[in-house]
Formats: sequence, C-alpha cells, structure tokens
Amino acid sequence: MNLSPMCRALGAAACLLAIHTAALADDPLWARSQALLLKNKGLVAQNIATKLDTGGFLSTGEGGYETVLQRFDITGRPVRGAKDEATENNPDYKASKLDMALANHFANNPEHLFENASGVTRLADQQVNGETLAVFDVRAEHVLKRTLPVAMRVWVKPDSGAPVKADGMMEVPAPFGPRAPFKVRYTTDSAGRTLPAQVWLEYDYLTTTRNHIKFDHTLSNWKPRP
Repeated sequence: MNLSPMCRALGAAACLLAIHTAALADDPLWARSQALLLKNKGLVAQNIATKLDTGGFLSTGEGGYETVLQRFDITGRPVRGAKDEATENNPDYKASKLDMALANHFANNPEHLFENASGVTRLADQQVNGETLAVFDVRAEHVLKRTLPVAMRVWVKPDSGAPVKADGMMEVPAPFGPRAPFKVRYTTDSAGRTLPAQVWLEYDYLTTTRNHIKFDHTLSNWKPRP
C-alpha cells in the first residue's frame, strides 16, 4: 500500500480510520438531508405553544402558554411575545425566559439544525417504529449569548434524506446544567416540506435549591418572512 508522509507518521491503521471518518462526514445522504432542510429557508413558525413542568417553581407544577411572532427587529430577527394579555399575566409565561431559546431557534431557522455542524459520522441504521432509518452522530453549536456545545444523533430517511428526529445534549453554564437533553421531531406538511414540529428540552438549575424544568414546544403556522 502506498501511504502519504502523513499516513506514515500516523500509522496505517490511524490514517485509514481518519480517511474513513472524513468520508463519512461527506456522506451523500447527509448532504441530501441538509439540502432538503435548506428549502425551508425564509420560513418562520408564527406560533409556539408550550407545555411545561417547573416542579412547583414559577407555577403550581404543570402549565402552559403560547407565544406568537409579533414583528421583526431592525436586524431582521423575529421578535416573539405572549399571545394575548391573559398569557402575559400568566405566571407560567415567566418560564419562557428559561427555555434557552431552543424553540425560537427552530421556529426561526427551520433550514438547519445548529451552527457549525461538524464531526458528522454515519452510524449503523436503526429500526424506528418499524421503519429503517439512517443515523448520524453530529457535533455542533447553539448560540445563546455564548456558544453552547451540542452533541446529537440525527435520524433521516435513507431514500429522501428527510430528517425524522434529533436527540442530543447541550453543555450549559452555571447555574444551569451541566447538560440539557433535548429532542426535535420533524413532520412533512401538505406542501411536502420537512419542518420541525416538536421541540423538547429539560435541565436542572440552581436557585436556593436544585430545580428541574421541562419544556414541550409545538411549532406551527409556518409562513414566509416578509
């Protein structure tokens, strides 16, 4: 076997593993999946309905609220707020500031998962609800005032590349964390677009005691940006 100087330095086995990993990162199915999501560019979910469980903090336990797209700021960023005055006065709505902007991220950016996706590795296919899906291990970033490292697995349909779900973990700073598990579920709408429909997030945080909070977001009413 003819090996490059780098391969000779690394050793044949390590070099071949590096080449194999790089090939997986360029997997055509992953590229097809990302191209499919890019067709969503310019769409924004107008509504986010949220169920939450704060374990008694900020509310009596389980609660909920709905936020809507109100306007776009001078930079073009969507600005969301309470659906109505009743929601604004709902004590559960205070928890909207604790969701790490995860639901907003997917509602505002349905064309991709997270920033700077890298380290993409294809794993063995898996059966999910009787359907064979391709599985990818991905490293990326979620930006919320600071960059939060994300590690996740993404399941896609092997024929179309349409994403079905993503399950992962975010590293989060104190007093949260140290890690926040999340889930994203996708659906195909009547126009044939594959869009994020459900976003789940949960994590621990510290006040005078250790608390646990869970969010269940439903994204809907997709429309193009003006």
